[in-house]
Amino acid sequence: MCEIMERIAMEERSEGREEGRKEGRKEGRIEGVARINRLNSILIDLGRFDDMKRAAKDQAYQAQLILELLPEEA
Repeated sequence: MCEIMERIAMEERSEGREEGRKEGRKEGRIEGVARINRLNSILIDLGRFDDMKRAAKDQAYQAQLILELLPEEA
């Protein structure tokens, strides 16, 4: 009986960890989208449309722009 209870507890912990991972990934995606939106907004305000277009296709360049324009988020 004790062994069964231990297995049930292990399965519940495993399910809880997986649920936590899913929630963390979801929050990460939301934060990532918000950061790119902030970057795009800054680029628009600065009239740097070519940079925005390039950043949409080049992740390394996008990272450079984040370092430049959103250093607190890098």
